[in-house]
Amino acid sequence: MWIANFVLMEYGAGAIFGCPAHDQRDLDFARKFDLPVRPVVLPPGADPASFHVKQEAYVGPGRIYNSAFSRWALCG
Repeated sequence: MWIANFVLMEYGAGAIFGCPAHDQRDLDFARKFDLPVRPVVLPPGADPASFHVKQEAYVGPGRIYNSAFSRWALCG
């Protein structure tokens, strides 16, 4: 668990989602504290072996991967 020095009231009851590859605020936090970032949404047409999130979170549609939740679920 990571503790942040901010709370986002528009996020439900003040909880942080914690998906840095797909939320820019979470990605900024992860980069600042050198935390691992594992994408779980693969953009259409992207190669799963080479897709990486760098400085901009991927917030578009895609297929869930790198997740035990579902290998073939669609997002977006």
